[in-house]
Amino acid sequence: MEFANLGKHCTEMTCRQKDFLPFTCKFCLKIFCLDHRDPTSHECDKSNKGDIRIFKCPMCLQTVKFDSGIMTEDEFFSIH
Repeated sequence: MEFANLGKHCTEMTCRQKDFLPFTCKFCLKIFCLDHRDPTSHECDKSNKGDIRIFKCPMCLQTVKFDSGIMTEDEFFSIH
């Protein structure tokens, strides 16, 4: 076969479909097919990282960066 080396298999264990246009998850960097490309569809354990928000602290009025992958909002403001 001429095309045996083309494409990649979906890393979702219940799928393993060979896809000629595979997608790479930007969080876990694994390869997925069209059906499993979304982080929620392959239950990506690293997808909550990157949920970065900017807040204005009500106490000091400084702008602060918050990453929900590291701690909760309450924990963040208690140490700020």
